[in-house]
Amino acid sequence: MNTIREFKKKLTDFYGRYSAYADILIKFLTALCAYLWVRSVTGYSAVFSNIFILLVLALVSSVLPSGSIALISGILVAGQAFGLGLDVGGVVTAVLVILFILFLRFIPEDSTAAVLMAMGVWFGFGALVPLVCGLRKRLASVFSLASGVVICQLVRTMGATRESLSLLEATAYPDRLKLFMGAMFRPGLVVGCVAAMAAAAVVYLLALAGFRYCLETASAAGAVIYVVLTAVGSSVLGAGTDLTAVIVGSAASLVVALILSFLWISLDYKKSEKFRIEDDEYYYYVKAIPKAKTDGAPYEAPEPGEAAADEAPLVERPEVDDIDFESRLEESLKNL
Repeated sequence: MNTIREFKKKLTDFYGRYSAYADILIKFLTALCAYLWVRSVTGYSAVFSNIFILLVLALVSSVLPSGSIALISGILVAGQAFGLGLDVGGVVTAVLVILFILFLRFIPEDSTAAVLMAMGVWFGFGALVPLVCGLRKRLASVFSLASGVVICQLVRTMGATRESLSLLEATAYPDRLKLFMGAMFRPGLVVGCVAAMAAAAVVYLLALAGFRYCLETASAAGAVIYVVLTAVGSSVLGAGTDLTAVIVGSAASLVVALILSFLWISLDYKKSEKFRIEDDEYYYYVKAIPKAKTDGAPYEAPEPGEAAADEAPLVERPEVDDIDFESRLEESLKNL
């Protein structure tokens, strides 16, 4: 365990030293993965699928605020939707604009979580982002999770209705919209939103409890809640979800979430302390839990007569009896 903590400390020191470059690299990789995901699951428009354009957009996103990743991803999804027709593009754009307005109103700083949630649901790791958001102790992230499920459903519907839409005339807007909207608003959309939001809320509440192993317990409870709600919702509403894939993905998400929580923060509950602070009106009860640190190399006492390398040399202090406090006080009064 001490070796893992030493690795964590080295990683933290490295990030602290090169944080400016690391942030740019992380945002570039996140943006590139998101844009390539949109391209791989859609690919209906040649312009929005151009790899050179996607690389340029990823480079631009690396120097912009993190919210730009969600904005550009939405533009790419809308552009791909117009490749299926003006009616489909209009519906997808309207849904994305509504989500964008909700982002600006409630969660402007968590918009990237929506894109990551959409990718997680697509690849079978729908519980990962809810667990991580709950461990971050940000309850407002539930709006991002629901938005991510909606975005994933949008992309999935575009692929599921592509052949059926091609059989209809381009001007048969009522039939085309009925087909697309019917495939869009399926029971699985409601089940996914509820399961993700509930899992994040459970992790958030348990992580705030502050008992020993609360982060691990919260992550496990969130994964179980996600699986149970998905299974119950699929059974009641007839969503037709593959429960085996959900269980395997949730178990893998739990492992990744535990690793990330250890890298973010590792608490030493054995050294927790409780304090009581008071003022003129209130008493404040505070529980302090220190972060776990590496034990470090064992201390070796210096040889007699030698000072330790990291210790300052001793300074001889004058004896108290040798100081004439009366004369010092007279000089101070004269100066005043």
